[in-house]
Amino acid sequence: MGSQWWEDAPLTVNVSYVAPEVPTKLPTNQLPKVSIPCAAHCLDLLFADICKHPCVSRLLAFCSSMTRYWRLHGFPKAVLERCQKTEYGCVRQLQRPGVTRWKSQLSAAAALLKNQSAMEKAVVDTTFQEECLLKGSAEQRKAAAEAAQAVKRDVNWEELGMVVKLLEPLAVALDVGQSDKRCLGMVRSTLFRLHQHFSHFDYPASSEQLLFKQHVLLSLRKRQTYTLRPVHTLAYILDPRYIDRPDQPDAGEMSAALGLLKSLAAARDVKRALNVHGCDNEADLLATYERAASAAIMAEYTAFRSKAVGNLVLQEAWEESTISSPRQRWLSWGSAVPHLQTVAVKIMTMPVGFAAGERSFSNAAHIQSKLRTRLSYERLHKLLYVYYNSRVLPDEPVFSSGLLGRGEGALADVGRQEIELDRAEDGPIDVEEDELGLGAVAELLAAELNE
Repeated sequence: MGSQWWEDAPLTVNVSYVAPEVPTKLPTNQLPKVSIPCAAHCLDLLFADICKHPCVSRLLAFCSSMTRYWRLHGFPKAVLERCQKTEYGCVRQLQRPGVTRWKSQLSAAAALLKNQSAMEKAVVDTTFQEECLLKGSAEQRKAAAEAAQAVKRDVNWEELGMVVKLLEPLAVALDVGQSDKRCLGMVRSTLFRLHQHFSHFDYPASSEQLLFKQHVLLSLRKRQTYTLRPVHTLAYILDPRYIDRPDQPDAGEMSAALGLLKSLAAARDVKRALNVHGCDNEADLLATYERAASAAIMAEYTAFRSKAVGNLVLQEAWEESTISSPRQRWLSWGSAVPHLQTVAVKIMTMPVGFAAGERSFSNAAHIQSKLRTRLSYERLHKLLYVYYNSRVLPDEPVFSSGLLGRGEGALADVGRQEIELDRAEDGPIDVEEDELGLGAVAELLAAELNE
């Protein structure tokens, strides 16, 4: 039996936020459908759980108030920028945290910490004290006094630095979770590293902080239970990058992963037996039908883990440079275990999350804003179509109507290469082509599509 048996029965993957367990019985003539949650969404929920704890939310409120005060008030901002130029030689911009993007809270806190010394000099600056603390309305003087007092409190900066160090690995994991190029085993590896980080983090010695540590570990355990499925564990143990890691799944996780592997291996055996015996349901088969594919895959899995077959014995097959892409590594070095190779390639191709789909909601909200509520769904879909296709255009010079595009993403004359706009029907247009923004060009193209 060759290694091509898997090709005629593709693995079906459903990526969703709420994922059911893997079915124990195979559907007739089908492989089991594996449903997985979005890794980026689960890590973002963990970010939210930690940020909502009083030990963190209090410091994030301090960060938000400082950012808002020094960004929105003209004179204090000018004083701060002058102190920044004196202290750092340049102006360091403060980051405004988002409402639902929890990583932006960390970005804002890190930017605030970088401006600590400049802020401490700004609040004792003679000009700031004379113009902000002694002049202006009562409300302005109160805001300036509260900002100066908060900046002078060293405990605020110390605890804010602790929060940034605590959340930095989670922010890195969130960035990785939004990429589908590192394969599904990365999710289990990331949770291993986060548990290691949170368990050995140097929390301040106080009763409140000890409760905070328990809250962090409990949140991680809850999100880990929600996120992980047997397919994550299976991808982890089939990923050559993690085969020699000390962090390995526990017995329960390994049992579930191997059960899934057996189900995937048995799919071809069931299909062949149904065809041979002319049956429609698996229940009608005899218990003694041939299970050659299952036996071959499980035997090859044992050989893969022990590195004891074919070119897997070579040291070069396990060098870090050869396994930067697990899928490519399986394609290059997996010929010694052909049946397991086809299974592994399918699993390594599965998406890690649905971050790209989440971005589409943000782009749709940008196009159909509160000021454009009468935009029809048909027009909205066409504008989204134009926008996404303009984003994937190669950054190469484009000839259009004798003009050379500059290759800077979405160009006004790139669309004209495919669709010639009829200005007589579109109405008078009295703006130059270079003055057209992306939204205007998208609307013009959508209007032409209606024609």
